[in-house]
Order: sequence, then C-alpha cells, then structure tokens
Amino acid sequence: MSGKAVRLVRLVPECEEGPSAALRYAETLSGVMLEDRAEDRAQISPQEFLDVTDGWCRRTKGTSFAVVSGGDCIGMISISRINSDDRTAYCGLFILREHRRRGFGRAAVERLADIARSFGVGVLRGRVALGDNTPVGFWGRLGAKVPEGEGEEHATVMIDIDGL
Repeated sequence: MSGKAVRLVRLVPECEEGPSAALRYAETLSGVMLEDRAEDRAQISPQEFLDVTDGWCRRTKGTSFAVVSGGDCIGMISISRINSDDRTAYCGLFILREHRRRGFGRAAVERLADIARSFGVGVLRGRVALGDNTPVGFWGRLGAKVPEGEGEEHATVMIDIDGL
C-alpha cells in the first residue's frame, strides 16, 4: 500500500458528497483534462463534463471517480468493461500534473483495485501513450506487464491486481 490518503468519489451529480461537490470536482477536471484543446475547454461547463462522463459510463458499463485528497480533487480514475469470463476490466487514470510523482496515482489504483476485486476482477488493462512523457514507467512500478511498442503511439498495459 502507498500510504497516501486518497478517496474515490463517484463522479455523478448524486455523489455521496452531494451535487455541489460533484460540480466542484468536475470544474477542476474539465479545465485540465481539456487543456490541450482550448476551444473545448471554453465551451464545456462542469455540468456538461458530468453529463459526458455519465454518457461514457453508460456506454462502457463503467464508473468514473474523482480522486480526492484533503478535500481537493487531484485527478480521475475509471473502471469499465468488466469481463467476468477472463476476470479483466479497463482502467483509466489521470492525475493533475502538480500531484504526480507523489504516490497519489498508486494510491488511486490501489483503491480502484479493491473495488475491482469485489466484482471478481483480477487484471486491470489500461491504454497508455508511449513517448517522452510516458506513463509506462508508472505502470511498470505497479507490476504491470508492459509490451514493447516500438513505432507505436499507445500500448496496452496489464496489471495483476492480486499483487497490489
């Protein structure tokens, strides 16, 4: 265990912390997750962010969570496409730049692994970008199998969560 204190709060208007918390978390996330696309960031409200996230969750049979530490939203993590036949699910993780390399990503994955285990999941899969600022090292430190991806832009990592 990482020892970092994070909570995962479902990213829906009726989240356990109330609608104002959901909107506050969505405001933080909508601004930074779309930072490369300024035209989109200027056009999406926190409520629209929640609506888009909810639509994605319904299409993928998933759940998205705000990663919260000390009352502040520091990222987002999701689980989707739970497959009971091969005990796998997909995981997506985003941690705000200023909170990276401080153990919060590991703590969020560990919390998500606890949730995934309750659904019989043993392996999380994630699609990660390859390149100069690659998250592959992060997943490798968690014990993920990282395939070689020379010439590719993305790779799929797999982590056995029973080892977390």
